[in-house]
Amino acid sequence: MTRTHALRAALGVALVAMPAGASLAQEPSAAPPKLGAPASRPKGLPDRPISVGEAVLLALVNSPTAAAADAQWQGATARWRQARSGQLPQVSATGGYTHVNQLAGAASSSSGAGYTGSITLKQLVADSRRTDEAVRQAESLRDAAKLAMDRTVADLALQVRQAFHALVQAERLVGVGEANLTARRSHAELARARLKSGLGIPYDVVRAEAAEADAMLQLNSAQAEAVQARVRLAAVMGLDGRVDIRPGDGAEPEPPKLDVARLIQRALSARPEVRQAEANAEAASHGLSAARTGQAPSIAASVILGTRGSDFPPGSDTLAAGLALQWSPFDSGLTAGRVSEARSSVDVAKAQVEAARIAVTSEVAQAWVALTMAERRVGAAESAVTSATEAVRLAQGRYRAGVGTFVDVADAQAALVGAETSRVNAVTAVEVAKAQLNRAVGVPQQLPLMEGLK
Repeated sequence: MTRTHALRAALGVALVAMPAGASLAQEPSAAPPKLGAPASRPKGLPDRPISVGEAVLLALVNSPTAAAADAQWQGATARWRQARSGQLPQVSATGGYTHVNQLAGAASSSSGAGYTGSITLKQLVADSRRTDEAVRQAESLRDAAKLAMDRTVADLALQVRQAFHALVQAERLVGVGEANLTARRSHAELARARLKSGLGIPYDVVRAEAAEADAMLQLNSAQAEAVQARVRLAAVMGLDGRVDIRPGDGAEPEPPKLDVARLIQRALSARPEVRQAEANAEAASHGLSAARTGQAPSIAASVILGTRGSDFPPGSDTLAAGLALQWSPFDSGLTAGRVSEARSSVDVAKAQVEAARIAVTSEVAQAWVALTMAERRVGAAESAVTSATEAVRLAQGRYRAGVGTFVDVADAQAALVGAETSRVNAVTAVEVAKAQLNRAVGVPQQLPLMEGLK
């Protein structure tokens, strides 16, 4: 008997002598890690599994990114109102009281008191459309800020959808790990039973228990990834990472059934990035027009109603009307410099429009290819799972009948786990690709209505 055979025989005696239920592998815990719960549940988050659309809606309510984009739009709107005020009448009022007392030692002494007041109405008459162009520039910048907010919302929605599907994927892989651990335990029991009956060999038990321990480690890794995926989703949604978010329906809306050329055409007209760049280009054009009028004269009309007297209310009223002309025919190159700067801004804005169009075109094409290939992989993955399941069944049957080896069983189970993992990844890739193509084309968000949102 060789040394190897002697070791195997000794190991076989030891395994047979083991009490029932004993194992060579130390079994780690199968429970997933727990983070605990925050002090309070976020407002609007239902105590049930949520759909991907509900996750997006909650993110739009709670995310500081969305709040910052909205604040920037509000600021741009306020700046447009400031610019527009230059076109409208300006009304101001003044009033005062004066007491005069002659100092001692003067040549004559006198004292008195008087009240004054006035209301002034001022209206810009003409300034070579400088103010009008400034208002149009502010209006275009306001529109660009609104489109920037729409872009932020669309980007945030895509991030939430991707994180949501990553969590669904992680939880499904936990299920694959649990099924694998159950199968590996069954294989280990079968190997021990065959060894005990004298039909098996010690190596089969060692291989089976090692595979069982490895399955437990894989399950623990999958559980940890699921917890981390939940934390990442909560962070994107603007929630405490410890919140227990349970994903429900993750089906994405079907993208438009159009060819790539028509998808690109639709994206170029719908994507907020392109429209934002166009609005910035329009604002730059108005800024150039306003800069060219820097040396043009401006005329303003005013009407002043004044009153003064020693009594209150004063009784001596006056009414005055006039025109004011302001003109700077020579400004030492200030206007020329502003025009040159504004012309550069126009060139930059035009280049940004073209860059946005190229980026959108590329994004649509890539998203379409990704979805097409992901849908093809699902069918192949389903076939692989079917074949791998049948291979495990056949390998187990042959091993029980004594005409197959345990290595065949272990390899078939490993192939099944790989096939099931590939299927989960393929199904997830399809949903992510749908979300990416919808975002690339500019499909509006179809969000559900939820009670309790702030």
